[in-house]
Amino acid sequence: MYWLRDDDSNTKFFHAVASARRKRNNISKLCDNEGNVVEEQNVMCDITKEYFDNLFKQAINVDEEITSTVKACVTQEDN
Repeated sequence: MYWLRDDDSNTKFFHAVASARRKRNNISKLCDNEGNVVEEQNVMCDITKEYFDNLFKQAINVDEEITSTVKACVTQEDN
């Protein structure tokens, strides 16, 4: 928190910290579904989109034995 305490005198320090964080948080490679390493930005975007599309499309398994024990609080009239 040097830049908060010392105000503008640590601008160089702040930028060094921000640059280091940007490098550390950068994703430079991804593996596709076939295990190939991909470094092209547009292909990595496609891989990421496909991953999350598939993640949120997965079917949810509902255990009827458990859900049958839960008392309904909302009736059809409430809806």
